[in-house]
Amino acid sequence: MVVPALPYDPVIPAQPCLRGQRLRVFYPNVAHEGIVYSVDLGATPNGYCWYVMVAHNSKTGGGVCLVTLEALAQGCMVRIVDSPQSKEHENFIIGQVGRARMAGIRYFLLYQNCEHFASWCYTGKAESQTLESVAKFVGGMAAISIVVAAVHSPSSGRR
Repeated sequence: MVVPALPYDPVIPAQPCLRGQRLRVFYPNVAHEGIVYSVDLGATPNGYCWYVMVAHNSKTGGGVCLVTLEALAQGCMVRIVDSPQSKEHENFIIGQVGRARMAGIRYFLLYQNCEHFASWCYTGKAESQTLESVAKFVGGMAAISIVVAAVHSPSSGRR
């Protein structure tokens, strides 16, 4: 593609993120995670812009897929959760994305959600701190319910 010469010397905008970074998008009712797969500088008739592709595990996209950062964010706030510690770590992360796409990993809330995918790409271990927190909360509530039921049962002698 040939880009016409610009009548001015455009300023290249700051790079929004780096390859291999772990991102979290804050939608109104839920957070979603992904991995920056590629960051490329492109020229347009109006100047330069960054094309950022993000890999994420999607319920609606058929599992692990690549989308633009804009499509993933849908106008919502995006935060960088973590960055690769070295070029080797960056290559490991991107390799994990490739392996996940080739394996056809699908989304499943309890053990293959977006957070499991991002964690696995980053550390090699699929974890979801969100689900772990929910499980601890539910377990705590169940324990409280058992204690309350035991205290108020007819055999306890209390009412």
